[in-house]
Amino acid sequence: MNKAEREEFQKLRQHIANCQTVPRESFVSRVVLHRLNEKMLQLEQAPSSGGSRGIWKGRKNKQKKPKRSAIESFFAFVRTLIIDLPFTLLLLSTVITHLAHEYYVHYVSPMIDAARWVNNDRLKNEYTYYDRPCDVSDITAKSIEEVILEDGINDADEAVDKFWFMFMVHGMGLFTNILDDQVSDDLRNYIRRRNYELSDEEIIPLDTPDGRHSFGINANEDPSVALALNQIGTHKLLHETLEKLLGPDPAVAEITAITVEPGAEAQGWHPDVKPLGSSIKYGRTFTHSYSLFIPLQNVTKRMGATELCPGTHYCSSEYLEDMCIEGGFQASESNSMDKAWKVGDGLMMNQKMWHRGGVYNPSRRERNPDRVVFILTFISRPNFGLDHRQLSHGTYFHIHPFMYGHTFQDLKNAQVSMSFPFSMFRSIGIWKPPNANWGYDWVTTSSLRIANGENGYHFEDLDHFVKHHPLSKRLPSFLHGVVKPESGWQFYIQDTIHRFRTFFFVIFVSFIITYLTVVLVIDFLESGKNQRLFSTLKRFLCISLIVLFLAKRAAETVKQTQFCRSVDSKTVYARPFLPKPRSRRQLEKLSKKSIFRPTTVPSKTDVLFGNRYDSKNIGNYINFLNYHPGNKKMRELLDTYTDLYHSYKDLPKVFEDEVVKVIDSNLDQFLLQNDFGEWTIMGDKERKNNILKHLTYGGTSQGLLFKALDKEAAVLFSDAKFGTKIRSSTAMKEKTLESLAHWRDEVLVKNINLLKLLKNSTKDVNFSASKANGGRFDLSTTYKLPSCPTYDESLLRTNSTKNFIGKSASHNFKVGDRILYSYQGSGYWLDGKIIHIEFNNYAYTERRFSDGLIERGGVFLKKVKPYVPLKEKDEICYIVRSCPSCKSTYIHGTVEVAYPDFTYDLDFESNDAEYGTDGEFVARRYEQEV
Repeated sequence: MNKAEREEFQKLRQHIANCQTVPRESFVSRVVLHRLNEKMLQLEQAPSSGGSRGIWKGRKNKQKKPKRSAIESFFAFVRTLIIDLPFTLLLLSTVITHLAHEYYVHYVSPMIDAARWVNNDRLKNEYTYYDRPCDVSDITAKSIEEVILEDGINDADEAVDKFWFMFMVHGMGLFTNILDDQVSDDLRNYIRRRNYELSDEEIIPLDTPDGRHSFGINANEDPSVALALNQIGTHKLLHETLEKLLGPDPAVAEITAITVEPGAEAQGWHPDVKPLGSSIKYGRTFTHSYSLFIPLQNVTKRMGATELCPGTHYCSSEYLEDMCIEGGFQASESNSMDKAWKVGDGLMMNQKMWHRGGVYNPSRRERNPDRVVFILTFISRPNFGLDHRQLSHGTYFHIHPFMYGHTFQDLKNAQVSMSFPFSMFRSIGIWKPPNANWGYDWVTTSSLRIANGENGYHFEDLDHFVKHHPLSKRLPSFLHGVVKPESGWQFYIQDTIHRFRTFFFVIFVSFIITYLTVVLVIDFLESGKNQRLFSTLKRFLCISLIVLFLAKRAAETVKQTQFCRSVDSKTVYARPFLPKPRSRRQLEKLSKKSIFRPTTVPSKTDVLFGNRYDSKNIGNYINFLNYHPGNKKMRELLDTYTDLYHSYKDLPKVFEDEVVKVIDSNLDQFLLQNDFGEWTIMGDKERKNNILKHLTYGGTSQGLLFKALDKEAAVLFSDAKFGTKIRSSTAMKEKTLESLAHWRDEVLVKNINLLKLLKNSTKDVNFSASKANGGRFDLSTTYKLPSCPTYDESLLRTNSTKNFIGKSASHNFKVGDRILYSYQGSGYWLDGKIIHIEFNNYAYTERRFSDGLIERGGVFLKKVKPYVPLKEKDEICYIVRSCPSCKSTYIHGTVEVAYPDFTYDLDFESNDAEYGTDGEFVARRYEQEV
């Protein structure tokens, strides 16, 4: 400001001071004072030409804003509260429901479609085993002592291998001292208190519910729960055994408790996984699961200790109750506390194994405490896009709503990793700690159960949910999706999310239009003096940009997850094997490239070979077929004769051939699973080559090395044949298989003769395949090569003989044997089972039908034939019966294809055909070789 301006500024200030002495009510004083103030303001804000300082000061004064009054601040706060906040919440609701709808339509719904296997023929060619019928001889243990880890095993690896063997053979094992007495007692007291506080929504329905209580437990609802989970998570033997069975860091699928009061009746015998969707029959379609039962007090026989039927996890029948009543046993078979099922000891069983809760017979002389059992269930972690297995059929997985998505590692620090609100985010699949692994979250679990109509997700359950569930009642009817029997839960959820999205969008747009209209009217009345519309639009735009930016980042993050990438690539829950071509031309084209082998249905005594288990994604179940009875017998014979075979290396080849011949003569059919899951009969040359290969591999460390390489090559073959990476390119798959076959021949087949030249020495065996590679390549995990083997000389002199179906007189039948008998004296042979024998010459037989009907009869043993499976090209007779008392009609034909579920494709002499025919009415027309 120059000198003249400063003087004028001072005069104005003096005039203002003089004017203030005039009464303010005077009109003249107010006008003069107003004009003086305006002039002074102009002088203060006008930039000066007298130097840079004046310019800077003018700009500074121009940017300076007057302070808000208290009233203005208050109204700004109210505006934020009633305008900006609702705008933000409505925008967030609109964006979130839109993203939820897009996520459901593009990811969840395709996952449901990919996982669906009911009401289609998908499982027909996904067999890895077969529908194995069982009898009492299949029960593998007689008492609980057989499944307890023996004392004196100090090596941790040996203990894990021992337990793993127990679970593969028996389907169960008993871990000692998982929980200490104090934690068990505290947890027991808490569970008993909670039983009296349960709401209807918390109660888990049980078989024979009278006197039984169950509910899902939150890890942090009581300190005793978290302490118990910590002790389970830090039990080393349990942890390592589970990882060997289920893979690294298995998922926690259930945390519950069951309380049984004195006087409670016994449950019915049952498996927790239904045979229809079993991981035994479909080892690459469904995941295995194991339940851990820990009693929180000593349990005696009269207290209803769990009854067990070990070995039945291999069985496919739904009618095993009589068998288990005859051969099963209780976890505690004594009423003495010294021999009770001890508090804190964990009994873990395969969920496919049959069991039941026993009857609680109260004592009149002793105290009758409630029997409380703490239960956890573990399954393999989901590995989307790589491991195509889904939840087995019938798995309820009773669990607290906030306990989904966790894994075994979370148990070690349950107080933190499973605490609220993190457990809630983990459960619905939104967030997990950076170093943690995803288990099965609620969205994935529910989607898989919706896909195949599991319990709780039938149409009747949907109808009940909409009409009676408290959550559903709180929603207005216009927000409910369409409820249709043909669409079910999948479309109802999609339509409900869509209605929520539309509702929030309409409310949001209505809010914006209403508020902007009000602002526009106010601006019009004020002649745009305060520019309220511009200010409002600027605020709304800033809020919208922030919300949309965060939503976009969230969507991009979700799209990069393994789950979303697997859905986009169509590998999530993809079929593990390509479906069988339907056209005859394609089948004939494939048959020209392979050796013809007739299809058949396996039996327990057959030796099974296949490459459908050759996958690194299923853990140690890669060796599953080693535990089939026929394969176990072959391993025993190989262990016995391997050393003898190698000792003949300097003798004429006829001696080696005799060893192979002896082993071959003591084994039944050799079956190879083809590309479509059907079991085919191997020829004599293939049988001999298989026996020769395994004899050559045994006895030396070099042989074990080649066996490991052979297994690795088999995994590569399986991945090239069935994997999703090159599935779409037939040419690439064929070239890959040709290349693998070439290198397998170079590395293994051409070097196998070198192994024959190696001296047999048990000292050379300085490592085992199980320790060298996690047990994955160990053909004989439990059978060791004898240092001084003994040979059964009578077995060496045995010649291969053929038995014919007509030679039944020399066969020693026993109760439980499967047999063939002439149906109603027609001369057509049906299969049945002997349930009783009288006077050593008369048998009572039983035949069960798929509809539950049981047909019993009697027959002389001399008219009974040993069972022989049907095979392709066998001549058969299809029996048609309109009613049980109606006369039967017989249709002659041949077997075109035999499937692992005892169904057949039939060609009739009338040139008609029947596909997928149940074998219960398919009879043999002529006597055939066994």
